[in-house]
Amino acid sequence: MVLLKPAVFTECGTRPGVDENSMTDTRADYRIIGGKTVNQTDFPWFCNIIMNTGDGQSRCGGSLISSFEILSAAHCVKGQY
Repeated sequence: MVLLKPAVFTECGTRPGVDENSMTDTRADYRIIGGKTVNQTDFPWFCNIIMNTGDGQSRCGGSLISSFEILSAAHCVKGQY
């Protein structure tokens, strides 16, 4: 097992690089810090995963790692498989 020391330390309950004003933003993209708008073709290995969960839609991102496989976070498909 390898344990890595976190590179950024913050106060409990705060995120690095986020001020109080940005936390009140109601846009869907307020969670992306320091991001920028790109064209869909700039990152052809990235995919948007949209699943109908019965009680609404769930969205996550993923990376194409082969012609038949997508790598994504476990919380995106928890309970689905």
